[in-house]
Amino acid sequence: MKSFVFYSLLLLSALQVHAQDIIVKNDSSRTFAKVLEISPSEVRYKRNDYVEGPTIVISKNDVAYIQFSNGTTERYEKQVVQPLVLDRYNLDVLNREYILQRRREKVRQCEKLYTHKNYVGMNLLALFNNCIGIHYMRDIKKAHMILEVPLGFGYSSPGVFQNFYSDFYAGGGGANTTFKRMAWQAGLGLLFAPSMNREVNFLIGPSYSCSAYDVHTEFSYYTNNPPYTSGIYKNDFRMYRSLYGFSIGLMARFNERMNMHFLFTNGIKYDSYSQSDPFGYKYNKTYSSYNSEPQNALPYVTFNLGFGYRF
Repeated sequence: MKSFVFYSLLLLSALQVHAQDIIVKNDSSRTFAKVLEISPSEVRYKRNDYVEGPTIVISKNDVAYIQFSNGTTERYEKQVVQPLVLDRYNLDVLNREYILQRRREKVRQCEKLYTHKNYVGMNLLALFNNCIGIHYMRDIKKAHMILEVPLGFGYSSPGVFQNFYSDFYAGGGGANTTFKRMAWQAGLGLLFAPSMNREVNFLIGPSYSCSAYDVHTEFSYYTNNPPYTSGIYKNDFRMYRSLYGFSIGLMARFNERMNMHFLFTNGIKYDSYSQSDPFGYKYNKTYSSYNSEPQNALPYVTFNLGFGYRF
């Protein structure tokens, strides 16, 4: 009777060992378990002596083989992860993942440059013309547009403007016309930026500006018929110059706050005056045939270069 009980217990023990899975790790340790799931990267199982316990998850790379209860054995080779090559100077070994990673980092860095939408800069070239020029811009990123509002005022005679755009002719050889100062300037432009996720934006679009100048003119006159008279006629008036143009330029974003802009505008101008007879043609009707109003010269060019602050 005792022999029967002993052999029965031995048989049950052998059946229990045969009915369990054996997980053999790379370090030769063994775990008696019930394997629940084998994924491409993990093995999920429960301990054979605690089937109702928590599910244990181990990496498939740690497993050498699994001997299942049905007698089959499944072996696993350790998956070797190819290291990411970070040698940017050797184009032959650069892999695609590194290139994509660098592009993502570049995009994240550039996104910081567009944190602040408003920009105010000073036109440095206007100082050579004895003017204070201020440039306001606002990003409209979703539309790839930048709204441009140039402003300015003069504090002395605009020397550069005087030399290039003093196309007045009045009173023949005795005429003398000078711009005393630019009273004010204002404008509006809408610039298209093809790329709004880089450090430098290319800008192109239409623009309009209007300027007011205080002008002084004087010329000598005389009459050939008695009574013979001569003298110098002087007149001060205000000239309004409108510029319809097309702008091309760049916006360089050094960081979130400091930016630089450059704009080149080419177009046509139209002049008007604060009075109907700014040069006094009617004052000297005898020689009015020698006097002619200035023509609207083509083309008309302006430059804008400056640094500014973004807020």
